[in-house]
Amino acid sequence: MLRSEPEGLARIGWRRLGLTGLTFCMAPAIAGGTVLVVTALAGFVLPGGQHTLRTEGLATAALVSPLVGAPIWAMITLASAVLLRLRAFGWLPVALLGMATFGALTRTEIGSISLPFGAVSALLFRMALALQRPEAI
Repeated sequence: MLRSEPEGLARIGWRRLGLTGLTFCMAPAIAGGTVLVVTALAGFVLPGGQHTLRTEGLATAALVSPLVGAPIWAMITLASAVLLRLRAFGWLPVALLGMATFGALTRTEIGSISLPFGAVSALLFRMALALQRPEAI
């Protein structure tokens, strides 16, 4: 719950930690870009002749999400390295880390929903690292 394996950072490595953080940062942008390309090429039209503005709007928001998410994922990645070095990369510290980093978004229109989203996102980050190197976590 609180602790992780000794030498966790050495076993995972900076490269794997950084690439996993970059993947989590860029995944919404890749999905949003894909949706935009598909809707542009297929020319989807809703019944009644209305274009899919909602779908394109959400896809555009996802496409530009790394502008907001890059500093957050950089903080999560660097703090994860510190927690791994301190042998405190358990699920509870990681969830608190996610809440703290995504907590900056509570001052925006997103509001307090960013806190549980941050906890879940950081726990998924930890899970992705555990799937890559189970002996390190």
